[in-house]
Amino acid sequence: MDVDDELIATIPVHLSSQLSSNLHLHQFPLLNRPLQVPPSAASSGKRIRARYKPKVGRYEIQVPVDMRPEVWNPEKGKEYGAARYDEDKEELAATGLGQPVDKKPKKKKKGLAESDEEEIDTKNEKSKRLGELRLRSEQIANKGDYYVGILKNGELHLHPISQTHQFRPSLTYLDVLSRKAKPQVGDDEEEDEDEGNADKGKAPARDVQISARGSGEGAGGAAAMGGLSAVRREMIATMRKEQEEKWHDLDWYDEKTSQAEASFNALFSTSQQALHSKSHLGDTLKSIKGLSTTHR
Repeated sequence: MDVDDELIATIPVHLSSQLSSNLHLHQFPLLNRPLQVPPSAASSGKRIRARYKPKVGRYEIQVPVDMRPEVWNPEKGKEYGAARYDEDKEELAATGLGQPVDKKPKKKKKGLAESDEEEIDTKNEKSKRLGELRLRSEQIANKGDYYVGILKNGELHLHPISQTHQFRPSLTYLDVLSRKAKPQVGDDEEEDEDEGNADKGKAPARDVQISARGSGEGAGGAAAMGGLSAVRREMIATMRKEQEEKWHDLDWYDEKTSQAEASFNALFSTSQQALHSKSHLGDTLKSIKGLSTTHR
């Protein structure tokens, strides 16, 4: 600031923490349109849904897709929807809230008319269609303190942000399709048996000892290998813990609802109590990496 610069305005700063740890920053790096229901889906009564796993801190937003024929492939929708249906059933079975996926053909129930069976089949087919885009979160560590700042009536209101999450489309149902495309275990055993019969009559195999070394030598290389396996075990344990935790539904409110307006108003502080700083400007400048306050 130059000594000749003119002071244009003084802005009072208010600090609020009414929302405490419930204010998060949600980022959507791959979203190129507003997070809202497409008009074609909204006309049929579909809406955005959300759920989360509190222990692992995972959030998921389910947005209905635009299923107009000019922008949607119904055949692919059925294929991907069936895979997601199986994935959801497997996840429910892992949490103990559902049954494993039944791969056997269902038997015809007694006492049901053909029209009733057709209605049930129609409902099952609709439930297996890929009718929504699931955006799943990944928590990002905050580098420093993040705040939301709103300028209102000539005053700046600040509210701290507790967590930052980035949401990306979840395509895990493609893994289910990949598993189905792989050959069954029985086929592999038959191939191995055929190869074993073909190898008969050849010279007996001999034991060969092979030693491999990592980039490090001696105990250092072994420690690196052990560290890698420990990280892998930790990752597997984390994935299993997340899979076993059940989802909890959340209420989704658009920006024009009264609930959203109440949350927005909670960002503003109504207190007029003055805050006194216990730190000095020089200490703040010295804490900034790469900034030197010494003069030569």
